[in-house]
Amino acid sequence: MNVKPELTSKNQAAAVIFAVGILFFALTFLLQRSTGTYESEFAGHPDEAAHVVTSLMVRDYMVEGLPKGKHPMRYAEDYYERLPKVALGHYPPGFYAIVGAALVPFRSATTILVMSALFSAVAATLLWLIATKFFNHPITFIIAIAFCLLPLIREFTAIVMSDLLLTCFLLGATLAWSKFMRDGKLSGSIAFGVLAAAAILTKGSGILLAALPPLAILISRRFDLLKNWRLWMAPIPVVLTAAPWTALTLGISSEGWVFESLSEYLAAAAVFFPAAFIKEFGYTILVFTTIGIGYFFKRVFSKHTIDPLASALAALGISVALCYTLIPSGIEERYLIPLVPLVLLAAAFGVTKIAGLINKGNTTVAIAAVFLMFAIMIAERHQVDPKNYSGMEQVLTVTKASLQPVQQPSILISSGPRGEGALIALAALDKGTNWHIYRGSKSLATSDWIGRDYQSEFDTPEKLASYLRNEKIAFVVADDSTAEKWKLPHYKLLLNSILNDQSTFEPFKPSHFIGYKRDGEIFYAKVLPEVSQ
Repeated sequence: MNVKPELTSKNQAAAVIFAVGILFFALTFLLQRSTGTYESEFAGHPDEAAHVVTSLMVRDYMVEGLPKGKHPMRYAEDYYERLPKVALGHYPPGFYAIVGAALVPFRSATTILVMSALFSAVAATLLWLIATKFFNHPITFIIAIAFCLLPLIREFTAIVMSDLLLTCFLLGATLAWSKFMRDGKLSGSIAFGVLAAAAILTKGSGILLAALPPLAILISRRFDLLKNWRLWMAPIPVVLTAAPWTALTLGISSEGWVFESLSEYLAAAAVFFPAAFIKEFGYTILVFTTIGIGYFFKRVFSKHTIDPLASALAALGISVALCYTLIPSGIEERYLIPLVPLVLLAAAFGVTKIAGLINKGNTTVAIAAVFLMFAIMIAERHQVDPKNYSGMEQVLTVTKASLQPVQQPSILISSGPRGEGALIALAALDKGTNWHIYRGSKSLATSDWIGRDYQSEFDTPEKLASYLRNEKIAFVVADDSTAEKWKLPHYKLLLNSILNDQSTFEPFKPSHFIGYKRDGEIFYAKVLPEVSQ
């Protein structure tokens, strides 16, 4: 039986892509381990623990809740009651579904971190695949390796967040759309729609892909595609899946928007993002990225034929910029992550153009120029800080050893979101104990999702003690390593009570905690039963 040459070629290409992906996974995994990621607690970002706990909740529902016919919403509410770091609703379910599925056979912190390395490796592989359409192979590997080595990517490969998975879907959707522009077939249109839906269900900013098709058509002047009925099939996967979820949770997710008005956000973003770009990439990359983009749009405005993939990549870059310009979700350096592949490609294009002008047809010079440019970028950037958060595991260990047989395994912790999250994530990973964690920021005070409209619930040690005993809380924790902005009145009341109220608390020796780029102590104490009068 003869095998069709096209099929054999496709299989060989898939095998090469898979092998390249394995190489990039090995690299990202080794880089991840080099920063102490697997020894650290989940406190690298205020939202990291929420992603860990929510992924564990989805996994536990698949294994325990679903077979017993439990309602998913009731299960999530009960889970949040015990481990109040569930973020489903504030964030879409895509990331949690993928990581939760991986956790089904291997429920551990290692599995979660390996998935983060995998997302980084997939993004690097997709970048390599895109680069093969424009550059020879030495340059394609240099570009993809530079992606893996960039401190911003290394930092968020070590921290459990959804940005790298979003980047994978954005790059995949861009490839799918360029395929549709090339052949006009339904498969490319539907693939784009499916990947766009996946992007939106991973992170709300995936909605930026809505701007990609019209921008790509405009850039390439392929207005004939508007007459192709297959183009209009692309929104169907989004309408059927991502749109209902987005509409239902818009009120919840918008609570995370930091700025009250668009003008306020634009003023802050105009200062922050250019400075963040220079910090993460440096002036060398800025120069050659500008040259690369200039060459590209010179070709656009000269009305030369534009490659479908090049026009789709340009449209993606504009879409990302518009999204983070018009949606006041916050300003953080991690929002540059979806732009990293595009910046590296544009910079490589710019430097190879300059090298070609100097030495026409000399590919060795072009390769050396790209290597030197990215070597300078990596050398100039700040070093990746080790991820070495610790201390909360000791709290759980001491609490376990001190609990009475009939006592509820419960802890109230007052800290910033990193400290509270680190403890809750460890409790969620500990399936052997039915932990009930109370967050001081939620139990001792009221505020919205990001801490606005704050108000302390208790103003005297007596009221605090009464609450703790009524809730049957066994232990309390005051994390003194946290930043000063989190040492609010409810925290100060708890810490002072631990240190001075001997009728309510039996203090333990403070443990050392490596907090957010600062060291400090964790004060924790057993809650004593009320003495009969």
